[in-house]
Amino acid sequence: MNIILSKLQHNYYDILKVLLYVVAVAIVVWVSPRESMFKYEFNLGKPWSHNDLIAPFDFSIYKTDKQIAEEKQQVLNNFRPYFRYDDNVTASGRQLLIDNFGELWQVSDLGKSNKDSLRLQLFLTRIYDEIQEKGIIQYHEILEGKGPEYPIRIIRGNEVSDAHLGMFYNVRTANEYASGKIIELNDPDSSLMNLIINQSLVQNVFYDEEKSNAERDELLSRISIRSGLIQKGQLLISTGELVDPEKYQILMSLKRDYEQDLGGSESQFYIIIGNSLLIILLFLIQFLFIYFYYKGIFDSLKKTVLILLSQVGLILITHYIFRNYTQWTYMIPFTMLPVLIAVFINKRVAVIVHLVTVMILGFYAPNSFNFFYTQFAAGLIAVFSVGNLSRRVDLFKTSLFVFLTYMVVYVSMLFVQEGSLDSFSYEFMGYLAGSSILILLAFPIIFLYEKMFGIITHLTLLELS
Repeated sequence: MNIILSKLQHNYYDILKVLLYVVAVAIVVWVSPRESMFKYEFNLGKPWSHNDLIAPFDFSIYKTDKQIAEEKQQVLNNFRPYFRYDDNVTASGRQLLIDNFGELWQVSDLGKSNKDSLRLQLFLTRIYDEIQEKGIIQYHEILEGKGPEYPIRIIRGNEVSDAHLGMFYNVRTANEYASGKIIELNDPDSSLMNLIINQSLVQNVFYDEEKSNAERDELLSRISIRSGLIQKGQLLISTGELVDPEKYQILMSLKRDYEQDLGGSESQFYIIIGNSLLIILLFLIQFLFIYFYYKGIFDSLKKTVLILLSQVGLILITHYIFRNYTQWTYMIPFTMLPVLIAVFINKRVAVIVHLVTVMILGFYAPNSFNFFYTQFAAGLIAVFSVGNLSRRVDLFKTSLFVFLTYMVVYVSMLFVQEGSLDSFSYEFMGYLAGSSILILLAFPIIFLYEKMFGIITHLTLLELS
C-alpha cells in the first residue's frame, strides 16, 4: 500500500495531466451534437463516387434558402397594402368648411348678398366633396419611392377594392386642384375661398397597418419550404452520375432528414459512443505526440493547461456558433489558436493542436471537406508567418497572409466545384475578412495568458529590453 501511495505521490503531476485530458475530452463530447452524420460526401458539379443511392425512406425535397428568399420577395413585390377610408373625418371636414365659411363671410368687408353667400358656399362644398370622394391619402413610409401605378387595396365600409396610388390626391395635389377650380370661377373672392378650402380639406385615406401586416404574414406563411416528395425505394443517383443542382438539392434534403430522424434512444447511444471514440482518438494522438517528442512541454503543467484551455475554449465557442448562427461559422478566428500555441509553446505543437481541433470541428461543420481544407491551410500559413512574434507588426502580417490564403482557397474551391465564379459571394468574403481581423485579438489574450501562466513571450521580452 505504501508503495502504491509513493508511486502516486511521485507521479502526481503526470496523473493530473492525464486527468486534464480526460476532462477536456468529456467537455468536448458533452457539447458535441447528438445527431447522426450523413455517411456520403458529395459536391455540386462532381460525379457521384459512391454506389447507386436508393431512397431509404420517404422524404421531402426542401427548397434552397435562395429559392425561399426569391418566393418571399415575389410575394412582397405583388403584395397590395391596405388603406382605409375614414368617412367620419370627411364629414367633420365638411362641417368645418361650412362653419369657417359662415364666420369668414360675416367678418369680411365684401358686402355681398346672401344669394352670393349661398352660391359660393355651394361651389366650395362641391369642390370639397369631389376631392374628398376621390380621397386624400395620408403619407406613410411604405409609400416612399412608389409611383402612381403602385397597387394598393382600399377598405371602405365592408367593401374592399383594388386601386393604385395615382387614383388619390395628396395634400399638395388636392390644394392645387381646389385652387385651379377657384381660379376658373374668376371671382373677386378667390383669396377667401382658397383660405377656406385649404383649411377644410383633410386626409381621409389612411394606411391600415394591422390589416396589412396580418395579410402579408398570412401570404408569407403559405410559402412551402418543400418542393416535392421522394418515395422509399426510388433511385436518387447512380455511380458516376454528375451531381447537378437538382440532384444536389435532393441529396441535401436526404441528408437533412437523415440527420434529424435518426434520433431514437438506441441510435443516439451509438452516436454518442462513436463521437466519444473519435474525439478520444484525436486527443490521444495529440497527447502521445507531446509526450514522446516534447517531454519538456508535457512535464510543464502550465503549458498543458494553456494548450487544453485554448483548444476547448475554441471548440465551445464554435459549437455555440454552429447551433445558433451557422452563417457566422467562417467569422470565427480559428487561426488564432495555432498563433497562440506557436507563441507560447512552439510551431510543431501548434500545427498538431490546430490539426486535431479542426478535425474535431470538421465532423460537425457544414460542408466538412471545405471547412477542414480552408481552416487547416490558413492555420499552417498563420504558424509559418507569425514567427516568434518579436514585433507587433508580425501579427498584422499574419492577419493579411491568412486572409489571402482564405481568398485563394475560396476561389479555388469555386473553380473546382462549379467551374466558374458565378456563385462568388462578397458577403462570404466579408466573413473571411472579419475572421482574419479578429486574429488581432491575440494581442490582449497573449498579455492575459502571460499574467495567468507566468510565461513571458519574445514580444514582452523585447519590449522590456
